[in-house]
Amino acid sequence: MAVIFILLIRRGDGGYANHDPSSVVIQSYPDYSFSLWKPVYIVESHTLPGSTLNKKPLFYMIALLIPVGFLALIEGGLRLVGYGETIPLFIPSDQPGWLQPNPHIIQRYFHSTDAAPSVSPDTFLFQAEKPEQTLRLVLMGGSTAAGFPYGRFGSPAGMLQQRFKYLYPEHDIEVISVAMASINSYALRDFTDEVIAIQPDAVLVYAGHNEYLGIMGVGSVYASKGGHWANIAYLKLQNVRLFQLMQSLVSAFKDEAPTHRSQRTVMATVAKEKNIPMGSALYYAGLAQFESNLTAILSHFNDADVPVVVSTIAANEKDQAPFESYPIDNENQSADFAFAQAQLAFSRGNVAQAKRHFVRASDLDLLRFRAPSEFNHIIKRQADQHGAAVADSYALFSNEISHNIIDKTLMLEHLHPTARGYFLLANSFADAIEDAQILPDLPPRPVDLNTLWSDTPLTEVDHALAQYKVAQLTADYPFQTQPTGYTMPAPTSVFESLAQQRLNGENWLTQQQHLLALYQRQQRSDDAAKVAGLLFDALKNNRQAAIVASKLYLRSQQWPQAHYYARKAVELAPDDIAARLTYAEALFRNNRVSDSKQQLETVLARDPDNVNAKRYLNRLTSN
Repeated sequence: MAVIFILLIRRGDGGYANHDPSSVVIQSYPDYSFSLWKPVYIVESHTLPGSTLNKKPLFYMIALLIPVGFLALIEGGLRLVGYGETIPLFIPSDQPGWLQPNPHIIQRYFHSTDAAPSVSPDTFLFQAEKPEQTLRLVLMGGSTAAGFPYGRFGSPAGMLQQRFKYLYPEHDIEVISVAMASINSYALRDFTDEVIAIQPDAVLVYAGHNEYLGIMGVGSVYASKGGHWANIAYLKLQNVRLFQLMQSLVSAFKDEAPTHRSQRTVMATVAKEKNIPMGSALYYAGLAQFESNLTAILSHFNDADVPVVVSTIAANEKDQAPFESYPIDNENQSADFAFAQAQLAFSRGNVAQAKRHFVRASDLDLLRFRAPSEFNHIIKRQADQHGAAVADSYALFSNEISHNIIDKTLMLEHLHPTARGYFLLANSFADAIEDAQILPDLPPRPVDLNTLWSDTPLTEVDHALAQYKVAQLTADYPFQTQPTGYTMPAPTSVFESLAQQRLNGENWLTQQQHLLALYQRQQRSDDAAKVAGLLFDALKNNRQAAIVASKLYLRSQQWPQAHYYARKAVELAPDDIAARLTYAEALFRNNRVSDSKQQLETVLARDPDNVNAKRYLNRLTSN
């Protein structure tokens, strides 16, 4: 709760007077222009003879310094005794000199730990001091940007990272994600300073679906009591210890948002204002908060000279019926009526008409887990006004389907993409980066999408795990009126068994090592190479993972990826002769003969009797 004291001095006929206590009348009025009560004190002065104007600045200064000094004294005292905390977006990792997104960042928006949903960004490791030759991209957004239900490597960040390794194995391009479920443009606005501080070469934004029912969303159980500007004030004051103390006092006398330490999904617990009709005050409030926050985000990055690519957003149009609707006889406002019209038009082959009705059905859906189509107009308008590049993912999704209507071939449920959908989303960002020449150090290169698709960084375990997560999600509200519960079926393969173990909490790193051994026993070099590469991507400084990945990629004849991991192995272990020999072979396979010779000569300089280096160098020289 914020309390603001305002001292107003009313000017008399003879100027500003010296004030005798007996001449001062103090009145208190409640001010309804804000959502919180604030005592407003009006001091009425009676003019006394002999007043002078030159005392006015001194009086104002004293009047200002007394309350400010008092509050500063309390703030300093609270900090001195260690009260409260600041929750940074990035924290040191276990590896010295490296950072990662804070897994507890969601606590920044809740006074009570139990009131916050159990969500966090994935663990992306990066160096606190950005290397000179490294290109750094940061992805921001909600659950789709985070890659639900595939996780980090199925997200746009994971797909982009895999693409860059294939196309530019000689470059260090890192894609860091601060995306996570439940957050919306308020959190993105709040993150901008800290994202700028890690020196990104570009920022990628995919957001919009959580504006109504995400944290601070206008229709969410997490909504603030004071509207948009109260939310902005909260973001500014959240690290002030006095503000945190007032929060504690207030929360002691009232209930916060419900806790989420149960088996219910986050979607099942966030819908406070279930019905938000199109054209209602809450509907327009959602549009306004998104546009205001997006304006602030783009302006802030502009001021810091950080290029931004903002994506349009997509959702399931054809195969997701409205969650809530007015009765079907209310034709102008009924989402169900519009959806029925769309299905009828589609069945008759009138695809264009069906598209319009499907979009309108989504727009009229009273339960706003999907953003209305107006959001894409806002995205394009704000991007144009602020010079940001647009990744038109919505258009790319629509064009991928023959009838131009986004359906279950690209969406798992209402708005989370399939693996193919995430692949297209990453391609949309990549194309926008190239078209806008945001990363000029990366020369355009021909892209074979089929090759890139075959090397998506997902395993059979990831695909099975995604299906289990979607089944859990759709067994609860709003997909079901009452939660039906979900029991995992008996596994029919070792991969399903591993997926169920993951769902039950098995450590990802441990399982990836088991999966790597399994693929090697099955002599599946392509899949084994992929898993080894993902292990290195997660661990960053593990040279053994890089060496194994480079050798396996060579065995599977995937030369660019072999080049990338062999180079990283040599950077981490410059004295490892075997790693340099592997690097020399990878360079040769990528038609970089002179670079391959240089690596062999480096080996012989360190080990003049190395038989393999001599033999390979003789072959290269003779050819």
